Amino acid sequence: MFQRPTYEELEKRIRKLEKGCQSTSECEAVIDGGEHFSIFAEALPFSVIVSTPTGRPVYVNAAFEKFSGWSRHEVLTGAARWIPEHETEKQTRHITQIQDKTVFRVQAQRYKKCGEMLDLSLVYCPVINRAGNLSAVLIIHNQISMHEQTQKDLKDSNQSLTQIINYLPVATFMIDTQGRVLAWNRAMERLTGVQADKILGKGNYEYALPFYHERRPMLINMALAWDENYQKNFISIKRYEDGVLTSESYHPEQDIYLACASRMVQDSDGRVLGAIETLLDISETKKAEIKLKAARKAAEAANHAKSDFLANMSHEIRTPLNGILGMAGMLLDTDLASEQQDYALAVESSADSLLAVINDILDYSKIEAGKLNFEIIDFDLRLALEDIVDLLSLEVEKKGLELICFVSPDVPSMLQGDPGRLRQILLNLLSNAVKFTHQGEVIIQVKCLKESSSEVELRFTVKDTGIGIPEQRRGLLFKSFSQLDSSTTRKYGGTGLGLAISKQLVEMMGGRINLVAHEGPGAIFQFTVLLLKQVQKKDQRPPAIRLPVDIQDKRILLVDDNPTSLEMLNDCLKAWGCHATLASSGKEALELLVLQMEKTTPFDMAIIDLMMPEMDGNCLSRNIKSHPLIKDTLLILLTSRALRGDAALARDSGFDGYLTKPIKPFFLNRAILSVFGKKVNSASTRQNRKLVTRYTIIEDEKRQVRILLAEDNETNKKVALHVLGKLGYEARAVSNGKEVIKLLERDAYHLVLMDIQMPEMDGYTASRIIRDSSKSYRHIPIVAMTANAMKGDREKCLESGMNDYISKPVNPQQLQEKIETWICKTHLFQNSE
Repeated sequence: MFQRPTYEELEKRIRKLEKGCQSTSECEAVIDGGEHFSIFAEALPFSVIVSTPTGRPVYVNAAFEKFSGWSRHEVLTGAARWIPEHETEKQTRHITQIQDKTVFRVQAQRYKKCGEMLDLSLVYCPVINRAGNLSAVLIIHNQISMHEQTQKDLKDSNQSLTQIINYLPVATFMIDTQGRVLAWNRAMERLTGVQADKILGKGNYEYALPFYHERRPMLINMALAWDENYQKNFISIKRYEDGVLTSESYHPEQDIYLACASRMVQDSDGRVLGAIETLLDISETKKAEIKLKAARKAAEAANHAKSDFLANMSHEIRTPLNGILGMAGMLLDTDLASEQQDYALAVESSADSLLAVINDILDYSKIEAGKLNFEIIDFDLRLALEDIVDLLSLEVEKKGLELICFVSPDVPSMLQGDPGRLRQILLNLLSNAVKFTHQGEVIIQVKCLKESSSEVELRFTVKDTGIGIPEQRRGLLFKSFSQLDSSTTRKYGGTGLGLAISKQLVEMMGGRINLVAHEGPGAIFQFTVLLLKQVQKKDQRPPAIRLPVDIQDKRILLVDDNPTSLEMLNDCLKAWGCHATLASSGKEALELLVLQMEKTTPFDMAIIDLMMPEMDGNCLSRNIKSHPLIKDTLLILLTSRALRGDAALARDSGFDGYLTKPIKPFFLNRAILSVFGKKVNSASTRQNRKLVTRYTIIEDEKRQVRILLAEDNETNKKVALHVLGKLGYEARAVSNGKEVIKLLERDAYHLVLMDIQMPEMDGYTASRIIRDSSKSYRHIPIVAMTANAMKGDREKCLESGMNDYISKPVNPQQLQEKIETWICKTHLFQNSE
């Protein structure tokens, strides 16, 4: 009776079959056994097909039916379509090949009945009969194992990686842990001249890299065994956190620059397999960089030479200009014939125009060269605006315009930034507004847009009632060297740089500038800036000026037909604790004065504008003084006209005080104090009394001020002494810093006006000595008065210990403002508050 073979016996027989059925006699026994072969084949765990030598299937075992889904009947009758078309020819070739009676293995694909494609390993075994002829073909089917697939994938992956490395445009090679070359791409062949087949598998790759002569070990070796000392010895090498090493080197023999990068190669378990390195020829980039550095160095040298030239030219031009303007001013103060006076005025006007052109060109040159720096210093915004308004007040008075400066009460005063650049922007806009306005007003308003604990964003608005700007020409406004049209240039002059410079300055200060579209005549410009707030200083709105409590209780009437001016005056009085009533015309003011007197709550004072329709200020004053009920009301006149004889006319009309616009809060405060301090007893005393004006407020204090002038140029010395004398100040002049120190040791002075370039001892040295001294004069205010007006000159002056800076040619009005700032406001007036 047949005994079923054990599993181990089957395994042995299967291995024999896969090896090619080495014992043909055994094969014959299996086939001739018939039933025995069938039982044996059915027990096999893998599929078996037996076919005739021509390829026709004659037997299929159960394992084939199970894994393929095709039935034995379908296969034997030819109904099974499980061989793909692309495999049909291969199958025929394999059947033909078996005629050689040899066992062979192939990989093929077959369809399952469900349509799934299988990757199979087929073993073709010849079955030889006793006569030695091929009687059948045994085909064993096995699915390709995971290991075989992995090996295949790895082989494919290695082949792909090799192709990728080979076609990389960057020279790349790879070594194993023993230093044998695993990869050497075509770019390496081109770089070294060594072919891959000459070096692959070898460990002496150094001979192919002669440009590494300056560094041993090489970068790729360092990647395999990094030592911290390498970075000390080879400072050009950088190592990153991910283990990548980089370096640059120059190889004079080949005149090439290489950028190298190397890294250790590891498997998924972290085992080191070797290292890879790339070599990139950066010669063109490096040589271009060297040329660029040389060009930059040459440009910097040229820039430096340009800066030196501009500085020298600025000094050389400003020094004689100062003399021209000063002497022209002195000449105009003498008795001249009408024709001579015209000539002198033409000289002064031309020199002023030339100075403006020089300033614009120098500023534009500095901005274009990127040499314009901003300083961050403490300043008082309201005082800075007052200084700006003062500079324009003379031109405004000449044209009969009204200039109004209105700062919202919520705007902080004590800020940090560059007041000089802010002033430059505002002067450009305000000068244009005054230049193009022939009647009406020019208004500057400042409002707070955003405020935090550390900074503030302010919006400045400059509005005028001038000739306006045609819509089609507005696109040219902020472009360099542009004017609205040639006729404008001829009539009004200018370089066309003012607005272009202003735009760049505003943007450097973190803001924007634009022309506001509006209906009606005139123009409205707005710009914003970001400024820092002073640290640990209380905000002052307005500056530290107050009115006594008894004056705060007084009833004051404000009379002005200009609503902006009226609002500004009202805000000042509110800030000082006063309560004011507003009137927009002389008639309304007269009615209010009488009404309040009848209510037994009369007004103590009226502050009245001169230029009002129907009833001007003088007419209103005469009506008040002629009215028995309100004749004792104290009166202050405000005027933007300031013509010769106006002050006397105001006094004759009954006014107690007289101030010119734009009104500075400080002088308005002092005028109110002075007028309330008077007691008017009769008309006769009124005729003899002294009218309170801006000048009477400071003239008594001014006479006590002693100024020391340091100036080595005799012409400029005469000009400065003349200007100071005209301003009402006593001054002593010396020629160098040594003489300044000597006089300060001997006499008391309130201010030093210091030139910079002087023989024996310059202004910088003298200022440092004064500040370092233990003497009482070490705190004396020092104002630089110099022709050095280039980048950094102001900063150098401040660093040496000076308090302020004014450039030559010296504008008398600007000089007066500087003196008032550092003497009147910080010393004399402070004592009277």
